[in-house]
Amino acid sequence: MCKPLKIIMKSIKYTFVFFASILLTTLANGQSIIDLSKNTPDNTISIPGTYLRIDTSGLDLTPSSNLRSYTNETDQTVFNIEQKQLSIEDYNSFIQSMLKFDSIIFEKNILFNEYKGKMILGRKNIQTIDKEVWICYLGNPDLVIEIKGIYNSELHSKYNRPFDKVIKSLFIDSKRDMSIYEDLPFYLDEIKYPYQKELSFMPQSIALSKEVNGAKRILTIVHFNISKKEINEIKQGYSSDAEKCVINEKEIFMRNTQTDSSITVEAIIVSGNRLIQLQGRAPMNDESAVSEFKEIAKSIEFK
Repeated sequence: MCKPLKIIMKSIKYTFVFFASILLTTLANGQSIIDLSKNTPDNTISIPGTYLRIDTSGLDLTPSSNLRSYTNETDQTVFNIEQKQLSIEDYNSFIQSMLKFDSIIFEKNILFNEYKGKMILGRKNIQTIDKEVWICYLGNPDLVIEIKGIYNSELHSKYNRPFDKVIKSLFIDSKRDMSIYEDLPFYLDEIKYPYQKELSFMPQSIALSKEVNGAKRILTIVHFNISKKEINEIKQGYSSDAEKCVINEKEIFMRNTQTDSSITVEAIIVSGNRLIQLQGRAPMNDESAVSEFKEIAKSIEFK
C-alpha cells in the first residue's frame, strides 16, 4: 500500500475510534448535555411569577392571562410553566417518583449557568389516547423552574419542533425584582407585611410565613371566581357573631377559633363574583397575631 493511502487509512481508523468512544460514552450514560448558558434575552418575554424568559413566537397556542399557561383546547394541547420554591435535590426526588412513562423518546441533561436539570420527552397512554409529554426543569439549591407540555402523539409533527424551540430559547434572569404576588389576582403591601413565600399547590393561591419573637405565623390566601349563589352559601356559613365590615366595595367576614396550642383566623373577602379566602394560624402565645391577620384581611386588594 502506498504511503499516502496508509496515512489516510490510519487517520480514518483514529477518527472511527474517537467517534466510537463518544458513542459508547453516550450510550453508557444514556443522556447527552444541552448547555444553554450562552442564550440571550433577545426576542423573549418575561413569564410572571418566575425568573424565566422564553421566546413563544412559534407556539401556536392561546396564552392565559398570567402568560404561564398556553393551550389549544381543540387539539387538547397544553404548555405550562411554574417556578417552585424548593431545591433541585428535593425536586429530583419528587419528579422521579412521579414520572411514569410508557416509553422515553429522549432524556437529556440541561444547563443554564448554575441552574441544572433535565429535558425529557416521553410517551404515555392516557384514557386510551397516546400522548407525548415534555418535562423540562432547571434548578439550584433555592428554586426550580418547571416547563411541562402535552399533546396527542398524532400531532407530533405539529408541536414537536415548536416545543423544542421554545424550551431551548429559555433565559433565566435571576436578578429580576419580582413581587411574590405578581402572578396572582390579588396583592398585599409587602413592606408592611414582610412574609416569606412558601410552596403552594393550589392555583391562584399563596402560602406565607414569618417568625415573630420565635413564633411562626402561617398565612394561606386563595382566590376564587365563582357564582353569586356559591358566594352567598359561603357567606351564610359564617355565624351571626362573625366580624363584618365593608371597605371600598369589599365585603369582609372574619372569625377566629382557638385550641390549647394555637389560634386561627378565617376570613373571606368578597367583591362581585370574586372571593378571597384567608386563613392565618399562630401559636397561642403569639398575642399580636390575631390583630395582624385581621388587618391583612382588610388590606388585601383585588387586581
